[in-house]
Amino acid sequence: MADTVKGCEIPVTGDCVFYRADGLFERQREGGGYAEFYKDIGLKERPERFRSANIFNNTNQSAESRDVLLKKIRNQESDYEQYEKYKAVLGENAPKSFADFQELKYNSGDGWAYTKQFTSYKRRVPEATEVDFQKYLQVKATGIIGTIRVPPEKIEVSKLVFRDKHAARHGCTVEEARGYVESAVCSIRRKKWDGESVNFYSLDGATYIDPETLQIKTSFPRKEFDPTTKAIAEVFE
Repeated sequence: MADTVKGCEIPVTGDCVFYRADGLFERQREGGGYAEFYKDIGLKERPERFRSANIFNNTNQSAESRDVLLKKIRNQESDYEQYEKYKAVLGENAPKSFADFQELKYNSGDGWAYTKQFTSYKRRVPEATEVDFQKYLQVKATGIIGTIRVPPEKIEVSKLVFRDKHAARHGCTVEEARGYVESAVCSIRRKKWDGESVNFYSLDGATYIDPETLQIKTSFPRKEFDPTTKAIAEVFE
């Protein structure tokens, strides 16, 4: 967003609106005094963060644009706190400035919904990149049930053993089952009749593990993937 934004108008006679380069606003009433203005926009007092600003011109502006501007002004304190939280979570993926953040929030449509989803995902999976998040969305779209994680959960692979003979019924060796975990592209945590499982999916096969005992519940090669599991693998190809 440019430092000076033209064409925005507060529909109150005799007022000038100021817009700072970092996205914060203030208005100066003719003859001085801010109290009524801050009361009008829902603030109890003049925020300490307000400083000098660039004026923007009261030219032709749609009612919708004025409404957006008023939302930005009314909500700037809570928005700024939210922006700081988003920066802490998203890092380099966060909007580059507070002005960009408010523009994203009030003018981007689906872009804001995507950013909220990405932020929520990063809180759950801090090491995830934006590419990981996009893969997560694609895996989710397959209809698979459970808590999806891209990249997959970390687990002590060397401790994995088959729970019983039935768990090894697909003919995989322990080494092969461990290999599917080591090369997994995602994991899905699920609750089933036999307790909780963490299912690891690689491009070569899958291994399902009891996270409490580190016992392998089952393991099978890609040739035995069902349609949903195939769809998961195809996301990463």
